[in-house]
This record gives sequence, structure tokens and C-alpha cells, in this order.
Amino acid sequence: MISNIDELWECFINNIEIIIDKYVPMTRSKRNVLPMWMNSQLCKIIKTKAKLWKKYKNSNDYCDLEEYRHFRNLLTMKIRQAKMNFEEKLANDVKVKSKLFYKYVCSKTKHKDTVGALKDTLGKMTVDDKEKCQLLNEYFSSVFTNTGIPLSSVDQNEFKAKFDVVQMNPLDDIIMTESDIKKVINNLKANRASGPDSITTDLLKNTVETIWKPILLLFQKSLNEGKLPSQWKHANVCAIFKSGNKELVNNYRPISLTSNICKMCERLICNKLTAHLTENDLICSSQHGFLSKRSTLTNLLEFITFVGEAYDTGENIDVLYFDLQKAFDKVPHDRLIFKIEKMGVCGKVLQWVTEWLRERKQRVVLNGEMSSWKDVLSGVPQGSVLGPVLFLIYVDDLDNDVVNKLLKFADDTKLFGIVSDNQQCTVLEQDLSKIINWSDKWLMPFNVDKCCVMHIGKQNLVKDYKIKNQSLKSVTEEKDLGIIIQDDLQSSKQCLAKCQSANKILGMIYRSIECKNRSVVLKLYKSLVRPVLEYCIPVWSPYLQKESDALEKIQRRATKMIKDIKHLSYEERLSVLGLTTLRTRRLRGDLILMYKVVKGLVNVDVSKFFKFDTNHLRGHQFKVYKNRFRTNIGKNLFKNRIINEWNSLSKYVVDADSLNEFKSRLDHHLKYNRGFT
Repeated sequence: MISNIDELWECFINNIEIIIDKYVPMTRSKRNVLPMWMNSQLCKIIKTKAKLWKKYKNSNDYCDLEEYRHFRNLLTMKIRQAKMNFEEKLANDVKVKSKLFYKYVCSKTKHKDTVGALKDTLGKMTVDDKEKCQLLNEYFSSVFTNTGIPLSSVDQNEFKAKFDVVQMNPLDDIIMTESDIKKVINNLKANRASGPDSITTDLLKNTVETIWKPILLLFQKSLNEGKLPSQWKHANVCAIFKSGNKELVNNYRPISLTSNICKMCERLICNKLTAHLTENDLICSSQHGFLSKRSTLTNLLEFITFVGEAYDTGENIDVLYFDLQKAFDKVPHDRLIFKIEKMGVCGKVLQWVTEWLRERKQRVVLNGEMSSWKDVLSGVPQGSVLGPVLFLIYVDDLDNDVVNKLLKFADDTKLFGIVSDNQQCTVLEQDLSKIINWSDKWLMPFNVDKCCVMHIGKQNLVKDYKIKNQSLKSVTEEKDLGIIIQDDLQSSKQCLAKCQSANKILGMIYRSIECKNRSVVLKLYKSLVRPVLEYCIPVWSPYLQKESDALEKIQRRATKMIKDIKHLSYEERLSVLGLTTLRTRRLRGDLILMYKVVKGLVNVDVSKFFKFDTNHLRGHQFKVYKNRFRTNIGKNLFKNRIINEWNSLSKYVVDADSLNEFKSRLDHHLKYNRGFT
């Protein structure tokens, strides 16, 4: 008779191992020295070629030489065909099997994506994998927060007061069904790394019809008892290099690889928890990370609209960028549980989440070597499913009582406001003090060296802002969620950076891919290069001709890589490939985003962007007033540059019932009504 969750898990794992041993074919792992495109037919031809050469050397007969030449030419043709077929398959699957593509690219270079030599605390270099694992795990464990400091009753009451007036249905239990389990298994990504239990996602997906029932029983027992198998709390940590000196351990980030079955249970709980937070409007509108209908684009769009409008009217703006020190690793568990409970999570769900956070262990794994286990004293695991949502809950009240604008994307936070006089500067300083107090109260320190301030405006007072008596460094540009923001709000440096990134990828494709036919190059360009050029493009869309030409030059180069059409003009190449100019793509992207904003497909406040013209009787019902502007910055803001094009759309296009239908009608409009290419 099984009495606890650990025994049930052990029974489940033992049965899985028996099934694997009996039914899953096992092969001995060996180093593959053959090219990835090699197949059995080529191997046979290579062996035959070698035999014929040996036969000719022994006989020195002309007929044997001709036979050898025949097979040599046949082999050359077959190799060329095999490479072409393999690279075409790589290109077709690059979005879903990107790892395989980059593995093929790396096989042609000397690049090794592994942790190299590291320095220990005494500055001594070590190349031993076991020692590197231990060094990394010691560092990752050293950043945990001391949770021995209790939260004062005053702070508890202050936080509780926020939710006393909120009417919400508590989240105390979750009912799991067969369809829930099957859906979460089918949604697992293939070829994902397994945790300490060694159960792969491929195994789960291929056995979904037989394995769903024991998993359902396991999940239900875990939730009912508020207990988790010990192995679910263990994580193999993979060290990911961030930036800086590769020899220093503090330049690596820990990514936890936990049990895939535990992640499935996390997914079910996370879905219910997210729905609870959304339905009760418990997450501030300033947060744009890990939430439906919100993204880096919505965050940056709100920011650049506010700053651009203020700049256009001659105001001065100060933007303070904050960097929370090891944010995900420093969340104190007891205070996180306190916040979760006050947001209406209770009963079995609260007990399960509490148990999920406690008594966790981690070890670093590198090239088959492992460090010793270390206790995880704080934080939410990076790489888990539930961790990001719990982090949003913890930092949600960061902007409480803040007067100026504050925007967050997980831990990336910026505070900004108009500072045209000393009084406004004082208000922004007071907001900064409130954020510092929050940091002290909730044990989430700032990395002051990485915090900075950007002064925008021709007559900016250039106020000195301090954290812990340390002045924030003043910058003229800052990378914000992947976009370079300049103090003059131009997009020149962002455009240059994206062109350089896209050119590097094009160069990688040119050097690594031998098959340069239309399908391969076009697929790789669309999947790898064009998304780089169009990331958050509505925020920084260039309006200067030289910047627009610089972006277009990337597409010119990509289309010219296709051998059979490289002699054609650029316009002819676009026509043959079914492409449009990037300028047209940007216009199309703006109109699609406009449709999403107007129809509520993205979670932003429409009133901050547009005022609808309800008195206009002709055309569609979503026409908007055109705003006045003084500068090119104001003219090029998304909310201003798109109005003429949007208002000119027909009722038929705008009244599309779905986004896909709108895109189809819009493409027809751009092609035939406006004559764009």
C-alpha cells in the first residue's frame, strides 16, 4: 500500500524504467565523425570507390580506371545532392529545430559553445570540468538572500490594505481532467533537456495515450496532500554566459533543468494562477512581462509615446533605468508566500506552491561532470514554468504611490517623468526614494553600478540622482529591452546595430550553407534575418532615407545570394521571390499593430494613443483624429505616422473578423489599391 507521494513517484519511475528497458531501442553512444548529411547510400559508394581504386592500382588497367572514374563522379553528384536535401530540410525546419541548424553551422567552424577556463577566488585558472562545476555552483549559491529578517507588522498591514477592498474569488483548489493532462503533454516542446529524473519530453509525447492516467493520479495526490516528490525539487543547473570576461564566474547565469513531469504540473497551476490574477486585476498595468497580450513591444510603445510627445512639446524628461541585483535568485520565500496569500491564493494551491519553493537543491552539470548538491535558500528557479509568474507577484507593488510613470518587464524597470522645473525634479526624486524604500523592505537590492539616468531635452536641468549616496551615471544611450534608446530619440544607432546583427547572420548563412537555391536562402532569410530587422520596429521605425536604405541593403544582399536570380535587378528579384520592400513591410506592420490596438488584441490603453472621430460618416467606424506635432520626432511617432494610412483603409478591410482575415485583406489593399511593392 502506497502511503506517501515519494513512494508513488518511485513506483511510477520504476515502471517507466522497466518499460524503457523493454520497449525503447537502445544504441551505444559514440562520437559521430561523419558529416551530418552523410547517409548509408553514400557510405556504400565511398567503399566501392575505395575498392575500385585499389583494384586499378593492382591491375593498372584502363577499364578499371574508367570504372573508378565513373564511381568517383557518381559520388561527387550524390554528395552534392545529399547536402542539398539535408540543407533544404534544415531550412524548412529551422523554426522548430533551430538547435539542429546551429549544430550544423558549428560543425563547420571551430566554435564551441561550452564553458572555458575559469578563475577561482584566488585568481588561479582551472580547466577541470569537475572544478568548474564546483566554482559555478559556489557562486550561484552565494547570491541567495538571508531570509532570517522578519517583515515588520507595519509593512504587513500596509501591503494587506491594498487588497482589503478588492472583491475576489479565492483560488484554493484546482480540478485536473484527462483533457488537461493530454493538452499539456502535447504542448511540450520536443527534444528538451530532461531533469534529474532523465524523463524526456519525447517519451511523454509518444506515450500520451497510456501515460496520462498515472500522471493525473500523481498530480491530484500531490495537490491534495500539498506534497511534492523530493526529486521534483532538485535541479541540474546549466551555466549560460551573459557578457563580459568569460573567465569570471559572475558573468554566467544559472538555468535550472528540472523534472519535465513537474513542469507539467507547474503549467496547470500556472494557468489557473495567471487566470486568477488577470480576472481580479491583481497585476499592475505597468507590468508587461509574461502576461497575455503584453510584450516588450507594448512596454516600449507606451514609453516612447510618452517621451516622444513630451519632447515634441519642448518638455524635458529624465529616465531612470534600474537593475535589480540577481533578481530571480534573491526573492525571499517567506515574503513571497505572504504576498501570494494576500492575493487570494489559499488552501491546497498555496500549500503546494509553498512546498514547491521549500527545501530545493541544485547542482551544476557541465560536460558530464557534476558538482555537489547545494541548498537553494531563496529565489524562483530560472527555467521553471511557475517561477516567472511568482516573480511578477513579488515585484508587483514596486510602483505603489509612485507619481511619475513606471514601466516593468519582469525585473527590467524604468521610471520616467517630465522635469522642466525644480519642483518636478523633486517629485521624481521622491519617487526614486519610494522605490529604494521598497528595495530595502523586500530585500531586493539594486546593482547601483548598472543603474543609470538619461536626460532628454535641450534645456534639461541634468539633475543628479542617487541611490545609497551613490550618484547614478548619466548616459546618452541605453539598450532597453533590446532597443537602443538615444537621448535625442533618433534611431540611427539602433538601425546601425540591427544592420550589423543581420549582416553577421547573413555571413554565417553564406559561409555555412552550400545550397544557395531559392527555397533554402529565402526560408533562412525569413526565419533568421528579417525578424532581427523588424524586432519592435513600430517603436524605432526609421524616417531618414539613409537609414531606410541601410535596412533595405540587407534584403538586397540576401536576395543576391540566390545564384539563379542574382543577375536580375532588385525589384525583379523581389517579384520572383514574392517579397516586398522593407518599407512596405514596416507600413504593413504598423497597420497590423493599429488593428490590434483598436480591436483590443493587445492590452494597452487606447485612449493614450488615439481619439476616435465619431462624427465622420464616410469610411470605417474606427477613424481617428490626427494630432498636431512640432518636430520630426513627433511626426514619426507610431500614433501620428500611421493615421493617414489607417483612415484611408476601406470599411471592408478594417471590419475583418480576425487578425488573419485582416492581414489577407490588407495585403490585397496594399498590392492593388496603393500599388506598393
